[in-house]
Amino acid sequence: MPTVHEYAAQFHYGNTSHMMNNSPPIDLAEQLMVIEEKLADDLMKLTYEFPVEYVYNPIKHAKDLHYNFLKKYYTEGPKPILFLGMNPGPWGMVQTGVPFGEVGVVKDWLKITGDVVKPENEHPKRLIEGLQCKRKEVSGRRFWEFFKELCGAPENFTRHCLVYNYCPLSFMTKSGKNVTPPELKFEVRYQLFALCDDALCQVLDLYGVKKIVGLGRYVESRAIKLVRQNGWNNDISTHFLLHPSPASPTANNGWNGIATKMLQESRIWPILAQNPHSLLLSQQQQQQPVPS
Repeated sequence: MPTVHEYAAQFHYGNTSHMMNNSPPIDLAEQLMVIEEKLADDLMKLTYEFPVEYVYNPIKHAKDLHYNFLKKYYTEGPKPILFLGMNPGPWGMVQTGVPFGEVGVVKDWLKITGDVVKPENEHPKRLIEGLQCKRKEVSGRRFWEFFKELCGAPENFTRHCLVYNYCPLSFMTKSGKNVTPPELKFEVRYQLFALCDDALCQVLDLYGVKKIVGLGRYVESRAIKLVRQNGWNNDISTHFLLHPSPASPTANNGWNGIATKMLQESRIWPILAQNPHSLLLSQQQQQQPVPS
């Protein structure tokens, strides 16, 4: 079996200009969109076996929303801080095209508009409704509401930070249960990781990322491995942040305090804390107990 790097080499995205009708992308958002579309297309060509019955690609069915998000906030760089998620949630990015994109936050704070189209194979219990979706994405609301309180305006956050999912696809069982990339069968998981690793390398280079914050241990481990394999230890640091999932008792017992402590220890806080909102939140969070 080839190594991960050898497998990914045949799909390498290093030169993306040929993917846009021989016209070079005009800004970083356009280039990121090319990388993500190529990655999603390659991943959709893989064979996903039981228990996966449905595969959603929000880069395609929510392309309008996703593209508008990138164009609004990520046309310029560098973005020294990358918040790295695993893959889209059913009521977040799957609906809105925005990583951790809870509908209310996307509409009211990020101010993203756009339409969605129906995927070719739609689960009857996981309908794609876009910004009309009534279900709440607790993880996404926690994530974005925290930075709303910290930064005040979205631009104060996105000026320094990129939010990106390691894998752009969402996987489901016949019943609609979520299947995460680590739960996939070994062979397809190996292929998926190779492709996602290669795309992530392109994103890190594109935006000049210096700090990767993995939301969850698994994506943190992928980031650590990637940095080590490429000899970037002196250029890029990796950090862990507990995923804001409602399935986590620890996250339910003060995620904001945990996030505050992590941002302070990783020296990210001073980068973002440049307005009165940040200073007030810092004082409030320091008074809250953080689970050990």
